[in-house]
Amino acid sequence: VLPDSGGCARKRAAMSVTLTAVKRVQSSPNLLASGTSAVFLFTKAWRSYNNGSRETLNGDASSSSLSAKGFRSVRPNLQDKKSPTQ
Repeated sequence: VLPDSGGCARKRAAMSVTLTAVKRVQSSPNLLASGTSAVFLFTKAWRSYNNGSRETLNGDASSSSLSAKGFRSVRPNLQDKKSPTQ
């Protein structure tokens, strides 16, 4: 047995005592209310941002912001192609 292994064990025990002696703080009820309102505001902003037609939301319309930036839909048209297993 190494002589300093006991010293390390004692230091760990002392550290765990200091860590467990942390004073508990009550959470304020305003914290939950502000978090809920932040989620509500984000949801409202997201809905107002995506208030276009269903085609625009799915990326099918040429007027969508992604197609305006040069992005194209990468969804394959599975009805035209035959799968290799058939």
